[in-house]
Order: sequence, then C-alpha cells, then structure tokens
Amino acid sequence: MTTWLGCKRSGRIYWPFFSLVSAGLGAFFAFISAWGVGGVFSIRSKTSSSRLGFFLMSDPFESPKILLNGAKGNVQQLDAQCTTFVDASIAFPVIEFDRKTTEKVLKYRVTDRIPGALRVMASNALNNLRHTLDQAINCAAVELGSQERDNYFPIGPSKVVWEKDILRKKCKSLDPKFFPFLESLAPYRGGDDFLHELSRLAGPNKHQVVLEMRLDLPYIEGHLIQSVTGPCYFGYLAWDSTKQEVECGRCPEPPGPGNIRYCSQANLPIFIAMRHCQVMAGQPVTTVLNAFAAKVESIVLAIEAETERLLAARVSGTHRAFLAGGPVKYWRTVYPGPPGSLASACLGQNRPELVLRQVYNRQYCI
Repeated sequence: MTTWLGCKRSGRIYWPFFSLVSAGLGAFFAFISAWGVGGVFSIRSKTSSSRLGFFLMSDPFESPKILLNGAKGNVQQLDAQCTTFVDASIAFPVIEFDRKTTEKVLKYRVTDRIPGALRVMASNALNNLRHTLDQAINCAAVELGSQERDNYFPIGPSKVVWEKDILRKKCKSLDPKFFPFLESLAPYRGGDDFLHELSRLAGPNKHQVVLEMRLDLPYIEGHLIQSVTGPCYFGYLAWDSTKQEVECGRCPEPPGPGNIRYCSQANLPIFIAMRHCQVMAGQPVTTVLNAFAAKVESIVLAIEAETERLLAARVSGTHRAFLAGGPVKYWRTVYPGPPGSLASACLGQNRPELVLRQVYNRQYCI
C-alpha cells in the first residue's frame, strides 16, 4: 500500500486530493453565485471576438476616458515646457529709426523663437480631445446595439446645417433615440461656440496650429527705462507678436537734448498663446486647452449617463413585457441568442430569467 502526502490510497483515488479539489470548486461556485450569474464572468456579443471566454468586465467608455487623460497629459507637458521657455527668454534693447516721424525708437525684443515641439504638443492635445468625442459617441452606439463604429461626434457650422445634414450623416449607426440628447448640446456655431472652435482648430488644418508670444502689458515693470531727459516720449505701446517686441520710447532725430537711458536686458512678462483662436482670445494656450478638456470631459460623462438611461429604459420595458406572460416565447422572439450560445441554452431550459439581467447590455450569461 503506497501513500501520498502521508495518507493511504484507496483504489485509484487520492482522497485528500479529491477533498481539496471539491472544497475549492465549492468556494469558486459560491463566489460566482454571490456576484450573480454572468455578473463577474461575461462576454460581449458584439465585439471583435465572437467566441465565449472568461474575463472581468471593463468600463464600456474606457477608451475615450484614456484618450482624454492622454490629452490632459499633453497639456501638462506643454505647460511645463512653456514655463521653461518663458523663464529662459531674455529681451534685449533695439534702436530703430522711424523715417516717417524722423524719430529714434527704443524697443525691447525677445530673440528666442517658440520651439516647434510646443506646437506639436498643442496639436496633439487638440486632436486627442476631438477624437475623445468621436470615440465616446461610438461607445454609446455599440452599447445601444450597433455593430459598427462608423460614427463621429456631430459638430456643424450652424444650427440649420447641423439639423439638416450633419447629425444623421455623422451618426450613421447611432440609435435615433440618442439624437435629442445631442440636440440639447447645441454643438454648432451660435450654440456651443466652444465645441465649434475645438472642431475648427482640430479640423483639416490641425497640423497648422500656430503659437505666438504675447506680452502681459498691465504687469510690465517700469524699470526698463532708467531715465528720460529732454523732449522724449516714454511708454509701453502695443506688443508686436510677429517681431516679438514692444516699443518703449521715442526721441527726435537728429540727436538733440532728448535722451533715454535703458537697461541692457530684461525679463518681460510674456506667455505663449494660440493664434487665430476665436474663444478665450489672448489667453495662455494651456488655459484654453484646459477649458477644452473640461468641456470634453463633461460631455463624455453626459454621453455615458444618457447611454445608461436609455439602457435602463429598455430593460424596464423588457421586464414589463416579460412579466406580462409567455416568457419563453417572448425571449426566443426578442433575444434568441446566437446558435449554440449559453443564452440560447438557458432559454432551452425554460430559464429566461438568467438572461434578463444582461440582455440589453449585450452580454450572454455564463
């Protein structure tokens, strides 16, 4: 007589091993029962894989949320790079002659040009935010039963064009019951101008996002000019973004008794802005992008909530029909399940209640 783990063997079965396996299986099925059939392990019926499998359920809107977080990361990276560039930028005095007024003009000019990498970061943030909206609307379409991901978040140039052409053209496979929610967002010019501007900046010319240097004139320090004598004009005039310079003073020419003494260099209160942006014009680029991100995040959460509301309404209506009578016949008509699926097997066993919980979020019971 041989032993295993110090225990005697009876026939062909190792009784200690059999007991351990039985206990483990009992705990496993008790765990599944506690969470509900199909609540922990499930499979989606309209995903890229049509075979049954076991995996933990994930957030249906995980993809747009990841993309949104990526856009926020782009903005944070851009903000750090802009701060580093601005802190290192020095303005130097430049003397020019104005032929029209025959005056000597004193200017302070920043010679460092904005790095192209900053424009790439801003463009990536804009593109990710726009794509976040597209992915969110596709997630809603799939959750509501579509097998296609051929939708785009509809943004139009005007309300008339949006209602007549854009909405149905961009949302080909989206449940029409979702349209009233989109209408409430007014994603067109004259409605939500923020959304329209985001779409415009991230449109066909998205690779031509131009950043420019701006000067915060109210906070410019007055110590750039050390002294002024004679008939001279002193004062900070408009900032020229193209030349990255600001005019500080003028003296008549040829040289007379007037004179201006100035510093050899200066740190001007400059910041990086987005050129041609029609909302929040003149604001730092990161401020504008953060506002876009907040807008997109609120819309993604609203799309998710509206999708859940429509699914809940479907389940509620289905439950009423289920209780009205003829459950097996009703389920085989409304949701027969693919041939050979466990959902179909449940119906074959006259147990449609196993499918009730998950029929409208497109999950088969396991």
